Amino acid sequence: MAKSIKQLLAEADNFKLCDGVVTRIIEYHGDNIDVSALRQEERVVFLVWQAAGIIGNGGFRYLFEGNFKGDPYFALTAEAFRTVGCQKAAEAVQKTLAIFPHSRPPTDIDKRLRYYLKRITSWPTDMDMQFFEAQDDLTNCLARYIRSHAEAFAHLDSRKSRQPPRKSPASAEAAPPRTKTGPTLADLPRWARVAFAAHCARQVLPLLAQHWPGVPTKHSEAVRRAIELAEQSAEEGRAVEGLQDAVRRAILVAGAALRGRSDSAQGESGPENAYSGTIASYVAKAAEKAAEAAQADADAALQAAAEAWIYAIDAASWAEDESVVAKLQEDFHKLYRTAIRAQWTDQTKIPSEIWSLL
Repeated sequence: MAKSIKQLLAEADNFKLCDGVVTRIIEYHGDNIDVSALRQEERVVFLVWQAAGIIGNGGFRYLFEGNFKGDPYFALTAEAFRTVGCQKAAEAVQKTLAIFPHSRPPTDIDKRLRYYLKRITSWPTDMDMQFFEAQDDLTNCLARYIRSHAEAFAHLDSRKSRQPPRKSPASAEAAPPRTKTGPTLADLPRWARVAFAAHCARQVLPLLAQHWPGVPTKHSEAVRRAIELAEQSAEEGRAVEGLQDAVRRAILVAGAALRGRSDSAQGESGPENAYSGTIASYVAKAAEKAAEAAQADADAALQAAAEAWIYAIDAASWAEDESVVAKLQEDFHKLYRTAIRAQWTDQTKIPSEIWSLL
């Protein structure tokens, strides 16, 4: 049973106090909270705790991947951090928002991320690090704020909830029938999925060098090797030797791409900014997932192949190369039609030259 506000206020652990109060706010108002409609004290606690959790997980980049309803420009979020009095955290928020014109990030998440990532040269950023270092102090400041405004949270113990009543689910008879809109990867035999996953990664491979001009040879070769082993596995109808190591090395490349302009530990040149690094990372992830699909069992292979496709599309989309996105969609349908006509099975081997024959 959830603790009452009185019990939470008596909690010696500041983390448990803050987390408990936010939990009560969500229970009272529901999951789809409009922060602009909350009382000021509730809004401050909710925004600081939720934003701190997101930023603490992956920096301000993660914060900009989502929204708080009622705070489209994160202005209320910045105000909340100033209000609780943790100067280092509030400064990190303010300086990060100042990267955008008039400190107002675009409301479109994709545009927001592109703008932000083109302007940071490494990850984590200095402001990410400053925020990380301030987290313990932030928790203590927020706990002090809650205790000094205890009366503002007493109503959360009330049984009254502002959540709208849930509608009864429609009967199965009344529900519209679900129709299949087209073939999916699940409709392809096993090695055809692997072949397509490798094809996706190969189509975006040129983007690696384009967005990471100084990519170390060991990294470009690692990505290429993962793709080649996936293609070879599809051609031989078996998981070839070296796939596990190829997956591991591709993961390392994806991580290196996100570290930014320079990797001081290795003395290597990185992508110019986090935007380019993200594209390079997506390419490496597509290769990683293609190799993973080749070595996995049927169910896991389907998931990995789907992720390879998604990463390839993301890489092409971020690079603003919609022709690759369209080509991958077209090639998938050609492959599917060929598989149906030729009655491919999970044992069918897929030759590397299949794409020139479709």
